[in-house]
Amino acid sequence: MIFLVDLPKPVHGMSNVNLAMLNYAKKQNLAPKVINTVPSYAAHIFPSRGWKVVKSLHTIYCLIELFIILTFSKKRSIYRAINGGAGKYFDILYLKLGKLFNCKFYIHHHSFNYLNDFDESFEKLNKLIGKDARHFVLGQKMADLLSKLYNISPNQISIVSNLTFFQKESIQNKQLEANKRLVIGHLANLCAEKGIKEFINICEELTHRNVDFIAKIAGPFADELSQVIVNSACEKYNNISYLGPLYEESKVKFYQSLDCFIFPSHYKNEAEPLVLYEAAASGAFIMGSERGCMRDSISKLQGYSCSENENLVCKFSDEIVKRMKESGFSLSIKHDRKLTFEQLQVKAESNLVNIFQELTKI
Repeated sequence: MIFLVDLPKPVHGMSNVNLAMLNYAKKQNLAPKVINTVPSYAAHIFPSRGWKVVKSLHTIYCLIELFIILTFSKKRSIYRAINGGAGKYFDILYLKLGKLFNCKFYIHHHSFNYLNDFDESFEKLNKLIGKDARHFVLGQKMADLLSKLYNISPNQISIVSNLTFFQKESIQNKQLEANKRLVIGHLANLCAEKGIKEFINICEELTHRNVDFIAKIAGPFADELSQVIVNSACEKYNNISYLGPLYEESKVKFYQSLDCFIFPSHYKNEAEPLVLYEAAASGAFIMGSERGCMRDSISKLQGYSCSENENLVCKFSDEIVKRMKESGFSLSIKHDRKLTFEQLQVKAESNLVNIFQELTKI
């Protein structure tokens, strides 16, 4: 099998899952041939204009490499994670070349960009790969929309939740502790689309209701406006703090310190953000919008979600106050949520094992 994938760096949700799928394939002795379709060597200039130029040149190199592999080897199956936006045109180039060699395609979907509405570019891609292609999706909602919009048979679709790829080793032997004050948090590439404004508004609403809490914000700023918003909030309220980008152990400690993780995203391509599972792994109560597969994911994690509207801030604040009165943030309930997460992960991993058993036979 040829793994035609975008690998870190740059680091983002899809590249992380691509790397996880690749590592899992190696463990299953699939011996995949890997082509990294992003110029990771130039990640330091992402996402500048220069990056676009380098990526275009890198694509030409990858197409040549793919042609050589297909010409001189017997590998005739391609795994490809599809881009949500204009990157689909790069995908089409690779898949066209694979089609010339009668390859079978395994397509992994990470974005709702072409599922929120019918997309002609994806329809072109879907016709190109043919009806015998296999599709991996993040949840049932994604599977239903793929069938409805593009007439893809449910038999060709398998659910592979991002929950499968959470690195549980990072949270083993970590003792949960009770907080003296309610601790809420938000971590993302901080921007309006990911919900930073709503998070600050929730903090303000809780303050007006005289709720005793601490708010923690983490992640890199995606734009200057978000930086201004966060800095202003931190200056105005002494119980709101910005921790900056967090990685590895620092990120684990951040999640462990939370009673409640809030992710009111309205990013149009949002599908199944890994941050929900990262927070749930430490037993935090998950609150989020209903973008993509988030509603189903949050429900399984015993969290709370609602649609994006003008009442979201009040609804989230109401839920927090309600749970505080019902001791919903107690240490025992936090342990219960952590156990639920672990049980869901076991099921997700079992599903992936079955899929790779099929790939191994092929």
